[in-house]
Amino acid sequence: ARLAFAPWAASSAWGTSRAPLGKPLKLEGMPCGEDIVVEVRARNAVGASEPVAVRLRVPGRRRARIAAGMRVRAVWAGDGRSYDATVHRLVGDGSVVVNWLRPAPLSEEALVCVCDAGGDDTM
Repeated sequence: ARLAFAPWAASSAWGTSRAPLGKPLKLEGMPCGEDIVVEVRARNAVGASEPVAVRLRVPGRRRARIAAGMRVRAVWAGDGRSYDATVHRLVGDGSVVVNWLRPAPLSEEALVCVCDAGGDDTM
């Protein structure tokens, strides 16, 4: 259990949500049956706390199985944040190897890329 002295804010790949003190925090549009990481921080007039990463399993049945070539949002170990990627292969232990996406020179698609955050995505 955690004591809250200020309203909560949470950020995930699906956006940012806010809730006043003592009220539930609702995150809409998350994929059923998936494990997600949500960054939670407290905010007040003085400032904001450092984010705390919380791993959750979204209730419900997973709609699609993860497969090679599938577009995903994956957590990069370099900073614990999620970035756009494609599934390269599935490993027998349940982990997934991804290829981090990079912006295409003439594309208008908005991507959240490891390379834009200063990370080395070539390893």
